[in-house]
Amino acid sequence: AARAGEKHVRAGRLDRAAACFRSALDQREGFPMALFGLGEVYEGLGNPARAADLYAEAADAWPEYYDAFIRLGRLQDANGDRVGALENFQEVLRIRPDWPLGYEEVAQHHMRHGAHEAAEQTYRESFEAVQAASPGLHYGLAKVYLAQGQLQRCILEAEKAFRLAPTFGMAHYVRGLCLERNGEEEEALWEFRKAVDLEGDEFDHYESLARSLERAGGEGWRDDVTAVWERAKAALPQDGRVRAAGYSKGEDHSSSEAEL
Repeated sequence: AARAGEKHVRAGRLDRAAACFRSALDQREGFPMALFGLGEVYEGLGNPARAADLYAEAADAWPEYYDAFIRLGRLQDANGDRVGALENFQEVLRIRPDWPLGYEEVAQHHMRHGAHEAAEQTYRESFEAVQAASPGLHYGLAKVYLAQGQLQRCILEAEKAFRLAPTFGMAHYVRGLCLERNGEEEEALWEFRKAVDLEGDEFDHYESLARSLERAGGEGWRDDVTAVWERAKAALPQDGRVRAAGYSKGEDHSSSEAEL
């Protein structure tokens, strides 16, 4: 019943999922997976308080259930319980001390609260604990350095990330942001192009590429910017941010110059 409930959750059939999980709990009281699944149902229905209670019950029933600690921590964080959230994220590291995503949860928690030094320390600890090299951890540390304004360190960490994962478009994007803030406009433009080529489903990649082209100027830059947004519209047809960007094929981008 619990497995059937999981399938219903993934398909968005929350009422059927709830029935399956309750059936599983009738058969086996305190079954952790069923409690967790019912928590997902209540979270999907917009009742985070009840969902948090169920995630907590699941974690109590199975103290090694790291998914329950993660989901509970996220809800606590969203509800302003910073201390409780951190305690639950740290429980994940107790259970899986060499898991990259566990460190990511802790580090991103610190980032959400502006604790950049704590986030940096978490990533550094992860490099010692995680056996295999993780591009995501280097990418995360690059974002920390970007937030701190440590641009050279940001550039180096982003490089480490995409050297480990050559198709990691977000790493190129973050490196581009650091280069841009560091005044290295041509190199930033190249990175934004690379990010769009590798991950064409990210709005931020198109926005940064268009901005970089506009700042670079040069002959034909308006056509280049228009082409970027046309490509974005094709890749992200339902994204209102693309339409709001105001760029469409053949649109005159020189209105400000005309006003002068």
